[in-house]
Amino acid sequence: MKMRNFFRMGVLLAAISLTAAGCGKDDKTPEQLPDPLDTTTEYYLVGVVSSAEGVVKGAEVKITDDIKATTDAQGKYNLTLSKTGDYTVAVKASKLEDFSTEVSIASSAKNRSTLTLNVKMSKIVEYTAPKEVVSGQETKVEVPAATETETPAAIVTAPADAVEEGVKISAGAYEEPKANVSAPVTSEKKEVEQVVVSSIAIKAEPANATAKKEIVIATPNPSTNTSIYFDPDNMVAQKDAILTRAWEDLNTGVKFNNGNYEITIPTGATIAGKYATRIKAEKVTGKETVGEANLANGAETVKKDNSGNISGIKDFEIKVAIKAGWEYTTTPAAALKAAGAEDEKLAAAIEAQIRSTEGNPLVYTVERVLKTNISGNSILYYQNKAKYCTKTYTFKIMANGVKKNVTVGLKCYTGSEEKYINQSSDEHSGGGTL
Repeated sequence: MKMRNFFRMGVLLAAISLTAAGCGKDDKTPEQLPDPLDTTTEYYLVGVVSSAEGVVKGAEVKITDDIKATTDAQGKYNLTLSKTGDYTVAVKASKLEDFSTEVSIASSAKNRSTLTLNVKMSKIVEYTAPKEVVSGQETKVEVPAATETETPAAIVTAPADAVEEGVKISAGAYEEPKANVSAPVTSEKKEVEQVVVSSIAIKAEPANATAKKEIVIATPNPSTNTSIYFDPDNMVAQKDAILTRAWEDLNTGVKFNNGNYEITIPTGATIAGKYATRIKAEKVTGKETVGEANLANGAETVKKDNSGNISGIKDFEIKVAIKAGWEYTTTPAAALKAAGAEDEKLAAAIEAQIRSTEGNPLVYTVERVLKTNISGNSILYYQNKAKYCTKTYTFKIMANGVKKNVTVGLKCYTGSEEKYINQSSDEHSGGGTL
């Protein structure tokens, strides 16, 4: 009897041991995978390369031999940087002058943030055939426009005896290169932006020839309506300094005369150089704002729920389309109409002036593919939102003898804001959203 009880007790203990062992095997720890989005640092530099004739396809945008890109059919490029700091960006394109500029990724920049750099390149100056000054005679040089148009970019007129006899003068349209960086603005910023109406380069032989009398550079009004034009009281004449290459005011003012904006090369000044007629536009940049969602995997939010699964998910892809570029909220044509001064050609001139500062008006998306891992019993959430600022440019014009303000509005995308959670479902508080 006792032997039978001992036998039953042994069988029972063995069964309990097997059951306990079985339970231990089922109670596995979820697979833990590294998260490359936490350990990889990237910053994105994007933008559009353009010229006076539009976007530039096939331009090389280069920081180093390993960090470079070629612009596509829309003039877009896309570079990835691994650290913050200062960078020199060099841009090259066929039949355009090489250009370089500096950009800075701030040390406070968030991982995977985007910086926009738009570049406007210039054509190599094509000078007219030299005209030799004859004593007692006026010398006039017509400067063809850089783009195809019947209207000259400017007319250079040296009165009789304003230049030594035998001096040769030639001139060409000069398209000023420019870079525009989408630096974050933490509060409203007001400034004066001097936008170019026309810029030309003058060459003289000998190079040190000077003006004995004032020489006039006349730029035709874009509008054929001589009663609608930019207010000359809000314009400035400039020449580039030979040593510093910076633009300096000529302090001779701008006059509107017979449908032309006139600036003068002062008596005693060197004739050769680059000259610009500019409008002083009032520019207001609004505080950077977080706006609409950038689509990720085709939706506003990505959620991948791996809770309850022991195995992890490797190489999970998040495809993000980040908005960049800029668009009008009030076009030049609409702004002129609101001011009671509708004029198609003046609207086109204002648009060209804004393009010279902001780059081509184009909103586009930059595609990013992010790869990560999701551990067992974990949940991933991802959301990316566009950041933008508003800008206004106010131009002062004359319309039928009355001073008017023409205010153009822009929406400029400045980057993106990312929200990312990849954690154990045991840590997740619930709710299912970011």
